[in-house]
Amino acid sequence: MPSYCCAYNCTSKAGTVSSKNLGIRFFRFPRDKERRALWAAAVRRADFVPNDYTRICSLHFVFGI
Repeated sequence: MPSYCCAYNCTSKAGTVSSKNLGIRFFRFPRDKERRALWAAAVRRADFVPNDYTRICSLHFVFGI
């Protein structure tokens, strides 16, 4: 079963040809409660609570800072 990105209105899905061709990677939320809370806040969705299976795609990260 493919993993979907949890970001609002994102249609990225792990394991598809388009995501592989574009180099999109999927990341689990951290297990550390403080870091997980920071990530969840950054997603900016009302009442969002990530679980161990929640993923977010690399399109929503800022690299090189």
